[in-house]
Amino acid sequence: MQDFGYLDLKTNEYHSLEHGQYISTFKTYNDRLAILDDEHHFYFYEFQDDELVPLEVTIMEEINPMHIFFDPEGHLIIYIDEEDDTDHSRVGVIYP
Repeated sequence: MQDFGYLDLKTNEYHSLEHGQYISTFKTYNDRLAILDDEHHFYFYEFQDDELVPLEVTIMEEINPMHIFFDPEGHLIIYIDEEDDTDHSRVGVIYP
């Protein structure tokens, strides 16, 4: 299993972050971190008070995000594609 986290340069401590077997992709914007793992589970963090804090984002259980990225204004874009039904692809946006 892959370990993914961050090193706190002030305390020299390493902090592991929750994810599946391995990280498929991750994106950052300012103090925010978005992660997709190998099973398309989505994790969203924000740096607050010197630590990464998980943010609650509800995505319907049957939805599998395929791609994530931040636009230039910091909106998180989540692209959802149904593997067997590409006519029903969707895009979601999370505002900063």
